[in-house]
Order: sequence, then C-alpha cells, then structure tokens
Amino acid sequence: VPPHATIKVPFTFTIPECCEYGLYLNIYMIDKIGNEVGMKQHQIVCKEVPITVSEKLNIAAQDNEKAYIEGENFRYIFNKHYGVIERIIKNETEILAEKASLSVWRAPTDNDRHAKYVWGMMPDDNRSGENLNKLFSKVYSCEISNNVITVKGSIGGIGRLPILTYSANYEFYTDGKIAVTYNVTLREDAACKDFSTPSRRNVHLFLPRFGMEFKLKKANDTFTYYGMGKSENYCDMNSHTKIGMYKSSAKEEYVPYIRPQDHGNHTCTKLLTMNSGLTFAANDKFEFMVSEYDADTLTSATHTNELETNGFTNVRIDYKVSGLGSHSCGPVLDQKYQLKDKNFMFKFYIQ
Repeated sequence: VPPHATIKVPFTFTIPECCEYGLYLNIYMIDKIGNEVGMKQHQIVCKEVPITVSEKLNIAAQDNEKAYIEGENFRYIFNKHYGVIERIIKNETEILAEKASLSVWRAPTDNDRHAKYVWGMMPDDNRSGENLNKLFSKVYSCEISNNVITVKGSIGGIGRLPILTYSANYEFYTDGKIAVTYNVTLREDAACKDFSTPSRRNVHLFLPRFGMEFKLKKANDTFTYYGMGKSENYCDMNSHTKIGMYKSSAKEEYVPYIRPQDHGNHTCTKLLTMNSGLTFAANDKFEFMVSEYDADTLTSATHTNELETNGFTNVRIDYKVSGLGSHSCGPVLDQKYQLKDKNFMFKFYIQ
C-alpha cells in the first residue's frame, strides 16, 4: 500500500452460524523486511453460544458458620460469616490458599498519584481517603435455599461509611459450576465527593475496580485466556492489543515498572483457565489480573528490590477496572473510563 493510498481486500471467508467466544478479523500491515507496522481488529457479528449448566446441586449440609457442597470429584466450603467461598477441593487437591475476598483496591499507578489519596489510607495521609486499601466486610444475612446461597452485605474502608452494598447469589450445579452474581449499589455520595486539598481539588471519588480476589496454592501458575492480549491492557489503554486465545504465567504477567504498581490487567475476557484446575468464564466480558504479587505488596513497595512474592498465584476477577488516565500532570481520568456506576450487576462462573 503506497503512502496516502487505499486498497480493497476481498472478504473470502465463510461466516459460521455460531461461535463459542466471538468472531474477529485481524488485519496487519507488514513492511518490506517483515515488521508489523499497523494492526486493526474488526469484530464480526456472529451468534455466541451461552454458557450452559447441568442439574442443580442442592446444599444438604451446613452448620452455624459454613455450608458444604459436594459432587463428583469436587468439594466446596462456603463461609457464611464472610459470605464467600472458603475452600475449593478438586480431585482431592486443595486449590485455594485462603478464602476468596470481595475487593475494590488496585495498587496505584504513577498516574494515580492524586487519586490514591482519595481512594486509600496512605502513609503520609491517613485522614482524607476512603481507606479502600483497608477494607472491612459486613454480612447482614446469608440464606440457603436448595442450590442457592444468597448473601446481603456491604464493604467499606475502616473508619468510613460503607462504600457499597450488595446482594450476591452463589448457585451450585452437579457439573461443578458455580454461578456467581453480584448486584451492587454504590453509596449515594461516593461519586460526587470533592476534596479541598489543592492537589486533589475536583478529584471525584470513583472506584479503582470491583471484583473478587483468589489466592491459589500453586505458585507461578500458568493459564490460558480468551480476551485482550498478549500485553497488559486497561479500558483506556488497549489499542496495542487484540482479542484472542493466549497462554501466559503469573511470572510473565509482571511488568517491571521502576516503581512497583498495578500491572498485567486484561480486558474483554470471556474465559480464564488456570493450569492448577480453576476456570472462570462469563457470557458478558470481564477483566482479570494474574500476578505473583498481591495488591498490598505492590502498594507498599517503592522499589523493585522490595518486592517479595507471597508464594501463591494471585488472581483477580473484575467487573471493571478504572482506566489509567493522565492525572500525574494533566486532567483527571475521563469520566467514561471511571468506575462510578451507581447500580450494576456482575455475573461470572467458577468451575
């Protein structure tokens, strides 16, 4: 293609009647010595097959604190006090290192140097923020009916009002699938709060992210995913990536920024399969991160030599992650990239 010229390429492909995850056409521009100098991905309309589930698996055993779900080659333990999955045992192998958790924090990036004081409790300012890096979780009720556990609760920073309330359903099936659905309501004033400190003026509170965290016993676990890759990407930084099926590992996902920070996020994901035996999937797209480091370690470390792995694989499954923005020396993150939805629903499957 000569400069300032266009060409037409005939579309000679047969479009299938349906597909499992999505259908895309990738176009590349290659220079004379074989370097890729341009890329564009086009989504093609195609019916996608929804995730199917088997028969309902009734929850027959429980005590004051826990519910026990058992099937062929799997056993789950649900903690009613915390409102989350505590243990996942598959083929006699313990998958989780500790109970799952609901969270909204991500380690601040260089561009979050002002927003982090609105979000969290920082060493040089423990009064201004919402303390989202120091969460408490409150479960108001936990009810069990047939194959469904329904939890109503809230999360918020220590010493602060709850940032959000939620109703969660965990549905269990005989094939081992768990359908997880969160209906979330953000606190009414949470997205319209101004701070008077000059460097933070007009910084409205929006959530860094919303989702669940899982610590897997297997260190540096490998995985396969269908989503935006292969490099890390966020809702406002993804033009360099494209949707496809990729393989990676917790170690490969690390990005050695001079100052440790959030890294390795992937958007537009529909499937994440960990080699240790855990799979996450959704009919709608979700975001995820897999890392050797947890958010607390990445938040507190100021130099790469201070980073120490916790010996697990840290997995994050998110409804949405706010963009990276440019507030280090420019405007606040554009509102269309902020997670400030007043009400939203997040559904995904675990198997």
